[in-house]
Amino acid sequence: MCYVPRDSTKELTKFNKSIKLQSPPPLLLRRRSSATGNAFKRFEQQKSQNFSRIFFEISEIWFSIDFVKIIMEIISKVPLQFQDLMYANILLSGGTAQMKGFKERFEHEMIKALPKTTSFNVSFACADIQNPDIPNLTLAAFRGATILSKNANFFKLLTKKDEYSPEQFRRNQMIRTSKRIKNAALLLSS
Repeated sequence: MCYVPRDSTKELTKFNKSIKLQSPPPLLLRRRSSATGNAFKRFEQQKSQNFSRIFFEISEIWFSIDFVKIIMEIISKVPLQFQDLMYANILLSGGTAQMKGFKERFEHEMIKALPKTTSFNVSFACADIQNPDIPNLTLAAFRGATILSKNANFFKLLTKKDEYSPEQFRRNQMIRTSKRIKNAALLLSS
C-alpha cells in the first residue's frame, strides 16, 4: 500500500523548512482530477476480486483521496473473522511512506478511526534497518535519478515524443512518456 496524505505539502513544509515547494502546473492538476475517476473504477473492480492485497498507483490517484477511509472500507468487506488479522498486518512501502513524521501521522489517523478493541499493527518497509552495512533506502530513486542526470551523456540519450512516428507508437504501446532513452550504452562509456 502507498499512502499519501491529502495535505502532504503542509507535512513536508512542517518537517523540512529549508525545502522550497513549488505548486504543480494547472495542466497537471486537471490531469490529476480526470485520472482519479478512472483509477477508482479500476480500484473498485480489483478490490472485489482480491481483497487481501491492496495496491495503489500513486501517479493516478495522487493527493485526492482519504486513504484511511479507503483501507477501512476495503477491510469492512472482508469476512468478519479476518478483519482483525488484516488490521494487524498492514505493510506500507515507497518513498512517501519514508517521509519524516509520516509513520506517526498514519498510525494516529488509523487508531483514531478504528474501534478500541481492534488490534492494529503497521510495518514500514526498510524503515528500521539496524545493520549499518545496509544503506538507508530513503529517497533512493531520487538519488539515483540525480546521479544519472549529472552524467554528460544523459541528455544525448533522450528522444522527444514528437520524434516518434504514429505508426511506431501504435505498434509499441509501451511508449507513453515524453522522453525515452535512445542508447543506454552511452552511459556506460563515460
